[in-house]
Amino acid sequence: MYFNENLCVLRVTDVTKCTRNGEAYMAILREDEGTRIMPVLMDQYTAHSLMLKMGNLTPPSAKLTMPDIMLSVFGTCHLRMLEVRICAVQGGVTYCHLLFEQEGMVRVVRNCRASEGLLLAYTFRCPIRIDNDLLERQYMRRTSADSYSMPVNSVSTEAIQTAMEQAIKEENYELASQLRDELERRK
Repeated sequence: MYFNENLCVLRVTDVTKCTRNGEAYMAILREDEGTRIMPVLMDQYTAHSLMLKMGNLTPPSAKLTMPDIMLSVFGTCHLRMLEVRICAVQGGVTYCHLLFEQEGMVRVVRNCRASEGLLLAYTFRCPIRIDNDLLERQYMRRTSADSYSMPVNSVSTEAIQTAMEQAIKEENYELASQLRDELERRK
């Protein structure tokens, strides 16, 4: 199960704000040997920590982050992080499994937030992988020269609520109905 041959390797190519107030960010993951890109939503703290790891920000101080502490503990306890495996997207949250080696055995921490998994992948310098079928369902499709569409399950409930309210204001009742149905499915 964990060494599926139908896996794609992803790499984080960018982290960007996805709300005006800067509370929500999106990591952009690109397929290593392909053209598909996948979004992973994350909070401001995790996004800034990831940007620091990627070298896009200057560290505010010399404080150790939790991933840095984990790296130290793993080294002390002779554990090795093998990979971060993206496993699901539900209700705007992307989940992953953390695969690590302990005394020659592969161990798994299941269903972590992928945003934090990406930070761990950078800290431990391990690959980010995803099943090809899941990537096929979740990648962002180009709709024009400068825009993409995202799968609805990768969008947060709050964003769908806001979009539904905007659709009602614009009297786009068909879209509002579809967004309402998605909100109902998430309950």
